[in-house]
Amino acid sequence: TMDTAHWRDVERATTRLAECPVRYVAPNEHGVPELVEGVIDLALDVGDRWVVLDWKTDDGDEAAWDAKAAVYERQLALYAAEFARRTGATVETRLVRVR
Repeated sequence: TMDTAHWRDVERATTRLAECPVRYVAPNEHGVPELVEGVIDLALDVGDRWVVLDWKTDDGDEAAWDAKAAVYERQLALYAAEFARRTGATVETRLVRVR
């Protein structure tokens, strides 16, 4: 569920970027450059940092969620690192499970 801290950040953000595309070239597991494409659900400029949120609506038990969450967190960290590289900003990530 969305906790109050997320909504507070949405309200106080000076800039909100919804469905923000991310594209960059990075080496794959074999060291070959490949295009990485994705979408940041919501990026918020909250003054001292950007908050990058990713919502997931996965069903299943906690064990299944924990396994998927680790993959989602890695993906979110890559998107946030690219966002930070391009903007020079400090970026905080939040993976939010919505049920």
